[in-house]
Amino acid sequence: MSSYKILFLGDSVTDAHHSTHNDPYGCGYVSMIYNNLNCIHNLDELKVTNSGYNGHRSKDLLSRIDSLLENEYTHIFVLIGVNDSWRKFDYNDETPVSAYKNNIEKLINIIKNKSRAKLVLLSPFVLRVNELTNNIYEDLYPKQNSLKDLAVKHNLDFIDLQQIFDYASRNYKNTELAGDGIHPSILGHSLIATAILNSLLDNNNNNNDTKGFIDNFQDLKYKYMRYRFFKPKKECDTLILHLHGSGGRGNDNIKNLEHINQVGFHTLINEELAYILVPQIPEPHRFFDILWTQTIYDQDSISLGEYLSLTHELLLETIKKYNIKHVFVEGFSMGGYATIDIATRFPELFDGIFVICGGFPISKLEKIKNKKVIIVHGDSDPVVPNNGSLEAYKILKSLDCNVELHIVENCQHDSWNYVYSNPTMLKEFIKKSV
Repeated sequence: MSSYKILFLGDSVTDAHHSTHNDPYGCGYVSMIYNNLNCIHNLDELKVTNSGYNGHRSKDLLSRIDSLLENEYTHIFVLIGVNDSWRKFDYNDETPVSAYKNNIEKLINIIKNKSRAKLVLLSPFVLRVNELTNNIYEDLYPKQNSLKDLAVKHNLDFIDLQQIFDYASRNYKNTELAGDGIHPSILGHSLIATAILNSLLDNNNNNNDTKGFIDNFQDLKYKYMRYRFFKPKKECDTLILHLHGSGGRGNDNIKNLEHINQVGFHTLINEELAYILVPQIPEPHRFFDILWTQTIYDQDSISLGEYLSLTHELLLETIKKYNIKHVFVEGFSMGGYATIDIATRFPELFDGIFVICGGFPISKLEKIKNKKVIIVHGDSDPVVPNNGSLEAYKILKSLDCNVELHIVENCQHDSWNYVYSNPTMLKEFIKKSV
């Protein structure tokens, strides 16, 4: 048995009419969580506080946080930010990304200094249902990324609600999840409640258990480059080389795993389907010297690159050491460029190539025409435009290559979530390519 004293902080999504209807929990996800814990789990003590307020932004929550921490809590969940973007379009009152990030970091520091509670950040979210929500989506995206950065910096659990809703929108209309694109329906609230309950109850399938996921990987170093390595316990002759995006750079050997801590890689690990090799390159380096707006580039004019060369050396040693027979390479953004670059330079090494929001050395694609290739890109990627992916698919198709193209609808520069949040996509890619 255990005790839960939970404080939920947020705006109208959290409030869910609790303040206007004199209801202590409201009629949304907070109420669902309370009822689940109260009715199903044998707890010593349960106290749930809904402190969501309509229209509040990060600065409003920051202004009242001190008074909210007078009681003792075991868990504090923070869901705030959609109004920081919304007010720009209905009242011409903009909250810049820097201001939002500064407010949240101050909030984190106050909570950590005044409370022993476990603090969990939830990403604000919006679903595209009209022109207004399209605009909010564009403005909210960098704020969501800044929140992820703060979660990593302060070693906090992070629940990516935008990812959860985007995944659910494959099976439901956006208006079924949130009628106006912002305030969830009962179905939408149930998605939030389930994610939080998984976090609370340490569910073995919890995709947000960062430490548990990292613990699957050995923390290793090759020459001066750090890398992570998952080694299956059972006999295996398959390896996946994962190449991270620019956000994975550093020297902590943690950020390179951040975006793949999702069900796609959980499946590979739980079923022990492959060795997984994840190098990390430090700031401010790249795998090789390429501008990310060069979605079609001339490989002959660009050298292999220091860290892509190190990655190649490490890969060869790993293949030899573990007698690997089948090798797959996949990566996104900066790592997407590196994925196709290393595959076209050393095609004999790879059975399959999985490029997510990357650019392409078009003149070298004939070298991989006999490989299984999957290309994924967002339909409105502002960072790496998808014209390179479209052209690469066209050329590979003309070469009778076994190639798939997935253009993800309503997606900017985060199409990796389309792949990593799918429980079977990577698994099937491996099985069908061997």
